Amino acid sequence: MREDLPLVPAPANWESTVCTTTGVNYEELREDSQGLLHYADSYIGDYVTKLENVVESYRLNYAFHEGADTAGGIPSR
Repeated sequence: MREDLPLVPAPANWESTVCTTTGVNYEELREDSQGLLHYADSYIGDYVTKLENVVESYRLNYAFHEGADTAGGIPSR
């Protein structure tokens, strides 16, 4: 999906960012509780919210109609 959706920017622009985030060094956190302030460059919850918004945006753009939908999105006649 390369076009912006109503509730979220185009997934093609951000979908791979979850793979580039910094991991958590739990050993360092045990030694220095202040390290908690510097351990991550993103929050996984933000990514999950974007995924939820993709699903909701798709529903807004392509409303589901009970009994009239087909796999291709074109109603059968």
